[in-house]
Amino acid sequence: MITQAQGCRVEIQIRTQLQHYWAELIETFAGVWGRQVRYGEPPDEPFRQIAGEGSVTRAAFLELLGGFADRIAAYEETVGHVDMTERTLGEEVSGDERDQVAVAKQELQAMRTDILAVFEPMIEAGLSAGELRELKEFDDADREAALAERFARERDTEGRQDLEIVLLGAQSEEALRRTHSRYFKSAREQLSSI
Repeated sequence: MITQAQGCRVEIQIRTQLQHYWAELIETFAGVWGRQVRYGEPPDEPFRQIAGEGSVTRAAFLELLGGFADRIAAYEETVGHVDMTERTLGEEVSGDERDQVAVAKQELQAMRTDILAVFEPMIEAGLSAGELRELKEFDDADREAALAERFARERDTEGRQDLEIVLLGAQSEEALRRTHSRYFKSAREQLSSI
């Protein structure tokens, strides 16, 4: 949802924690393989192997991550049904429904293991999904200066596909690290959070 706050357009995203971790992981690879992957488009050099011989291609790895998103959705739908039944309706769920939650969780964990198995050679080959180069804080009163600096840095680095210049707002650095973990954690750390 896009709305206005203090005269500025802001985007509000409502996600579960698992959806958030997955989105941060996709954003990490989008920063390296092309911003278009955020919208389901193929990555830059889609058939390039990501690491080692017999490795999967960038496109295949992103397809695996897309399947992971489907598993997250299935798990959360199952858990949500059980949660709503018990909390909202005050009814006990059947053993079969509890088994469905356990199966959905196992499928989610199995897919995470598959992704990690593909991802490990990337780490060993020294491939990085990016790193934080600089974090600069501005006071609330310096919003115009922060925006001017962002635009100046974008002009100075125009054409550099390996850099992303962002201006983010948060109540604290801790909140920023939680809501935008991709700027502070490696892709491996992000995947391990799921």
